[in-house]
Amino acid sequence: MKQETKPKKKRSVNHELIEWGAILGVVGVLYFSGLHVPVIGNLQRVLLWTGLMSPDTEQKNDNFRKANYNIPLITLDGNDFELEEFKGKTIFLNFWATWCPPCIAEMPNIQALYESVENDTIQFVMVSLDE
Repeated sequence: MKQETKPKKKRSVNHELIEWGAILGVVGVLYFSGLHVPVIGNLQRVLLWTGLMSPDTEQKNDNFRKANYNIPLITLDGNDFELEEFKGKTIFLNFWATWCPPCIAEMPNIQALYESVENDTIQFVMVSLDE
């Protein structure tokens, strides 16, 4: 029995241009309206959630240098602050910015970690790089 294969329909150049124009239009609207940051952040959040971007976390080396706690920071209230206040505790230090899609993507996981820790031996310090 011989199967008949249907020839593929040739797409017209106009059809291709319309499709590419629509794609570029959507990308342009997202970019110029500033919505590309949350969209990319949400896409990265989905990738983190699926585990596709899970790094190998095996510790290779136990030779650590002592931490330098002399890092001047400013609180949300405008007060000066140094990490020295948390010496002896585990410090979760995260540098982030509102314009950074990976930073936005990791925030729900950091929030879940923060809520799951019930003791005072860990301190979360979030350093914003926004102006």
